[in-house]
Amino acid sequence: MSLTARILFIGIAGCLAFILMIFTAVRGAVSTIVDDNVATYLGAYADILVPAIRPDERPMLDADDSLLAQVPRDWQLSIDGEPLQRSSMLSDWLPVRPGVEPQRFRVADSNRRSIEVLQRPYQFANDVVVTVTFGLDTAVVDAYKDDQRARIAAQLRPVLILAGIVVGALLLAQIIAVLRPMQRVRAELDALERGEAQTLDETGPRELAAVTRRINALVARNASVQARYRQFAANMAHAIKTPLTALRLRVSDTAVKADIDQINALVDRNLARARIAGSSAVAQRLDVNDMLDQLQRSYEKLFDVTITLETMPRLEMLADREDLLEATANILENACRHAKREVAIIAGAGMIQINDDGPGISPDERRSILARGTRLDEALPGNGIGLSISDEVVQSYQGKLTLAESFTGGLSVTMHLPGLTTT
Repeated sequence: MSLTARILFIGIAGCLAFILMIFTAVRGAVSTIVDDNVATYLGAYADILVPAIRPDERPMLDADDSLLAQVPRDWQLSIDGEPLQRSSMLSDWLPVRPGVEPQRFRVADSNRRSIEVLQRPYQFANDVVVTVTFGLDTAVVDAYKDDQRARIAAQLRPVLILAGIVVGALLLAQIIAVLRPMQRVRAELDALERGEAQTLDETGPRELAAVTRRINALVARNASVQARYRQFAANMAHAIKTPLTALRLRVSDTAVKADIDQINALVDRNLARARIAGSSAVAQRLDVNDMLDQLQRSYEKLFDVTITLETMPRLEMLADREDLLEATANILENACRHAKREVAIIAGAGMIQINDDGPGISPDERRSILARGTRLDEALPGNGIGLSISDEVVQSYQGKLTLAESFTGGLSVTMHLPGLTTT
């Protein structure tokens, strides 16, 4: 899972958990508030009955008291749990639970009517405790609760929506704050790979700055090692080739001269390999069409052949120019040496192909021609390492060199280069 996906997952999960917690807390608070409102509503009716009770030896409600007209509901009075008086709306006596604290419960009468009951004891001056029980149909109570919840929810809904927007904005700001520096570093790495930059910016968040410093140190160390490697190879080649050239001039034995030429070929080959191995740090976006056009003009002047060029527009490749130039030039020079009249260069996405109309080579010879220093025509000048160097260059860019019969009857050499694209 990518870092972006992880941050999104954790952020969204955290937001959902936060919203769920808020929703649960609000829902619990709303239920408590509504339940308290119902208790207050029922208690208010129960309190209305108390002033109408005559504080006699056996307390009773005064039937003529105008307060009773305000309580056209289910109510009853009881002393020590014994029924005393009830409203005409009650078909049965409601149960009285023991205790000195107010109680709420639901019961069903003989008509299977569900009643929400509030039971509250009152003590009079003569130490008589009268329990007032007041009831309402549960359908009425539930409707009241639903109405209260809807009203509270309507008031809280804008607040919750605003809170959700704020949380979402904070999540987006967090993602931007975390990912923007990383996207900047990624863009700088791409520029470094294209050869458009030499180092990464070491400013920014402390955690990323530590990483960019290490990358810069690694790039600098790698460039230093490559420079020393290439310089060592050049010095070594010069140190070996100079005495070999002098030695060749002093000997007359043909076999010894051939051995010296073979040593020179090996030195040239390994020098070329050293240059290729050290060139990856200077890769740049190369205009392949321009390079092929220059090669076409140059080699038509050097050889008595016609070179045709067929390419796709805007061919580019992230590579060292000297690498690709040497690899292509080696193949093109070989084709021009063996061609009768014409050489054809065909370039497209992922490949550069060079065809000649020369004598060509057999399939068995094609398999051996890329071997180190192999030459099939000793009559022509050269040390036989051109195609093998081209092959190594192509492989260094994750490509492949293939040989086949040309459509003109000669040899066709194709450089398969995955990084060669059209823009």
